Amino acid sequence: MSLSKWSTSATALALLFFVGCTDTATEPVANTDQAADASGADAGDVLGEPADSDAHDHADHDNEGDTAAAATDDGMADADGYLALPDGMPPGADQAYEQVLEQAKTGAEMGLLNMAGISQQIGMEISRSDAKAGNAFYKQSATVLRKALKSTTQELPPAFVGQVFYNEACALAVDGDFDAASKSLEEALAAGFADFDQLRSNPDLETVRAVAGFEERLKEREVAALEKAREHAKEELANGESFPFEFALADIDGNEQNLASYKGKVVIVDIWGTWCPPCREEIPSFIKLQDKFGDQGFQMLGLNYERGQSEEANIQLVVDYAKKAGINYPCIMGDEETRSQVPDFGGFPTTMFIDKAGKVRLKAVGLHDYAYLDAIVSELLAEDTPADLNAK
Repeated sequence: MSLSKWSTSATALALLFFVGCTDTATEPVANTDQAADASGADAGDVLGEPADSDAHDHADHDNEGDTAAAATDDGMADADGYLALPDGMPPGADQAYEQVLEQAKTGAEMGLLNMAGISQQIGMEISRSDAKAGNAFYKQSATVLRKALKSTTQELPPAFVGQVFYNEACALAVDGDFDAASKSLEEALAAGFADFDQLRSNPDLETVRAVAGFEERLKEREVAALEKAREHAKEELANGESFPFEFALADIDGNEQNLASYKGKVVIVDIWGTWCPPCREEIPSFIKLQDKFGDQGFQMLGLNYERGQSEEANIQLVVDYAKKAGINYPCIMGDEETRSQVPDFGGFPTTMFIDKAGKVRLKAVGLHDYAYLDAIVSELLAEDTPADLNAK
């Protein structure tokens, strides 16, 4: 949902990142065992031994149990420790935030999860124009999520939990709080954060990477994470749901895109919208997949469902966003007939993995991390091309 159309439904906000941009998704996206946090690491021991995925001890961060004010800038928080909404937010954002704020102040699990989700969304929306304010909301999101994780029984996807703690680590590193940034990074990795390219290249983490032995320990983590992702991918594909799916639709450049024409390639079809925060969060991973596997028989396709005032307005929304985000694959304007082919459609994003024979092998709802996506594509690419396609 966009800032201008934020729902004030508690459940919808809580599920925003967890299972996608609706409150109707029925299938869990992740294993709760992967959402555990690491115990706090000393500054000199960042990226120590990989944490046991069954551990549920949380890092102290020297502020556990305090309000969100402990993770934010002085003068920006209210009496209960929560940040005030920045000026200039679109209509609807203030009402949604105020409702979630009241829920969070009660300390109830759903209120805390709502606050973690909405704070992460605000951080994403404002960080490009006001990095300091965005970082403050990232820190608030992590502080509140950490508190919620002590009692929640909900299944929270590693892609969300890991990203929250990763964003906090970056914000703390920018602030010069190296010890806290190191601990947050440990939590992110233990929760399932697996974008190792970001870890190696993000300038915000330069001081953390300067720790002796960082790269060696990172490589160990990477090997373990990729192996775990590969095993998970095999299980997912073995149990995946298949169903008929096809379309012939125009992309944003006016070219017809026919799914059948991609037989012989591994294809991801991402059903998404520019208005959906977890959809946008996943776009960099799809760009990376196209870069990495595009010359190996892989094709990424975006299937857009927008909320503009007209068809032309919807196309322009996607054109503008694709240019800003550097999307390197076709974005196709979807219709209801196409979406209705997806059984029990439950939320945005919905990602379909299609093998070389053109068969849907797996449907995944919600935000997923890069390692998961990479592993499934790698498994599908390793499969033999059907004989009838080789004969053509």
